[in-house]
Formats: sequence, structure tokens, C-alpha cells
Amino acid sequence: MSDRDPPEGVTASGVREQAAAEPPKSGPGMRRHQRATVDMTVKMRFGNVQQFLDATAEDLSVGGMFLRSEHAGPGGQIREVGQLIAVQFDAGVRRVVEGVGRVVRVIMPDRPGVVPGVAIEFVELDEQSRALIVAIVAIKLAPTGGD
Repeated sequence: MSDRDPPEGVTASGVREQAAAEPPKSGPGMRRHQRATVDMTVKMRFGNVQQFLDATAEDLSVGGMFLRSEHAGPGGQIREVGQLIAVQFDAGVRRVVEGVGRVVRVIMPDRPGVVPGVAIEFVELDEQSRALIVAIVAIKLAPTGGD
């Protein structure tokens, strides 16, 4: 690499490549937090959008979540890794989780057989929201017994 070559992950025009070029990696040692499969509506707000838009969370951990959303990709409002998104979701009777997440991966809608959306890493959660997420994950991962 010469002094004129762009840093790894940045194109010659200076645009950072999307992390969505490859499917997400998983397996032992790849995740920092236990992740639970969920199916819940999450309200998100970002940039100059004044209202909340709905997305569906597919998985959740105390570290972040994956949001299935048609708002991801070039034509949508969520396009960039690093973009901040305010999120809010219902965690039971009179319990609401609120926080801010940073986009760490964008899955474009043009990939056949792949669900479009964004993976976010929580960067701001109050203690109550963190505790609610821990409880949700614990309940979802608890053995159901009976077998």
C-alpha cells in the first residue's frame, strides 16, 4: 500500500464501504452479549425526521438489536454505518425502553433472500432500559421445560 492508497474499508473516492457486503458472522466467541430472538415493534427516529417510524426487531441483546426495515438502503432514511438512531419500544405494562443506537451494519433491500434492515449497537441506555432488556433476553432464553 502506497501513501496515496485509501485506508482499508474506504473507496478511492473517500466513501466508507458499507459493512453489509457480507452476511453477519455468528458463532461462539463472535458476540459480546447473549442475543434473543424477538418479534416486536420498535419506534425509531433519526436525523431530521420529526416523527417516529416503525421497524420490527428480530433479535435483541443488552448490546444492541437488529431492526428489519424497508427504511434501510440507498432510497431509505437509514443508509450509513455510524448513523445515530433513537429507539423506543414497549417492554410490558407501563414499561418503555428508550435509548440511542449507532448503525453498525446496513443490509440493503436488493440482496435476494436476505431481510433488509440495520444492526444497531446501543450507545445510550439508562439503567431502567438496560435492566428491562436484560429481563427480556433472560425470559426469551429461559428453558421452556416439559420435554
